[in-house]
Amino acid sequence: MRVCIAFTFLILLVRCKTEALKPEIIAPLPKPNVKNYTYLALGDSYMASNPSGLRSGFPYKLTDTLKKEGLSISPTIIAQFGWTSSDLYHAILSRNINTQKYDAITLCIGVNNHYQMLDTGLYRHDFRKIINACLNSVNGEAKKIFVLSIPDWSVTQFAKTDNRTPEQIAREIIDFNAINADEATKAKVNYINITTISREAKTDIALISKDTLHPSEKMHNKWVRIVYPFIITAFN
Repeated sequence: MRVCIAFTFLILLVRCKTEALKPEIIAPLPKPNVKNYTYLALGDSYMASNPSGLRSGFPYKLTDTLKKEGLSISPTIIAQFGWTSSDLYHAILSRNINTQKYDAITLCIGVNNHYQMLDTGLYRHDFRKIINACLNSVNGEAKKIFVLSIPDWSVTQFAKTDNRTPEQIAREIIDFNAINADEATKAKVNYINITTISREAKTDIALISKDTLHPSEKMHNKWVRIVYPFIITAFN
C-alpha cells in the first residue's frame, strides 16, 4: 500500500514539473490604431524643393516636425519654381485633387504674379478658385486649410537687380497679401503671416540661400515654428 502511494506521488510530482516547464502562452497585444495622415503643400518656389537641399524646404521641415509628435505622415507637394497662381490652378486640375482628401493643406502662391507684374484682378480670381478646390479636398472643413502670406523679397540682394526699387517691391507685396488675406477671410480658412519673418533677411543674410533670392533652410525653420502650433490642430 505504501509503495502504491509513493508511486502515485512520484507520478504526480513528475507531471507537475513537466507542466511547470511548459511555456506560458500570452495573447499578443492589439496593435495601436495608427492613422496615416495626409498633407498637401501647394505653391511655388517657397513650397517646392529649396536651393539649400532637397529636404530643406518648408513642407519637408514641417512634416519632420509632425513626425516627432508621433504622427504617421508624408507630404504631397504640388509646387514649382516660377509658378503663378494660374500655373498652380491648372496643376491642381490636372492632378484631380478634388477627388482626393487631405487632413491639412498649406497654400503659398503669388510671388511670381508680382514678379511678372501680372494683373492683381487675375490673381484674386485664381486664388478664389484655388481655395474652392482646396475646400473640396477637405470636405469643406475650412479649419484644415492654411494660407501663408507671400514673403517679401525686397530685402534680398536679388531685388537690387530688378527695375523696381526695394521700396516699390515691398509696397506691391503688401497689395498682393491684402488680396490673399481678404480671400482667406471670406472663405473662413486660416491665414498665417510669414512676411514679417522674411523681412529679417535684411539684417541676417543667413536667412537667404546662396542664389541671393530664395529663403535658406534657416528661414524655412522659422516658418515652421510659426505654422506648427496652428496646423497641429488639424490632426487632432
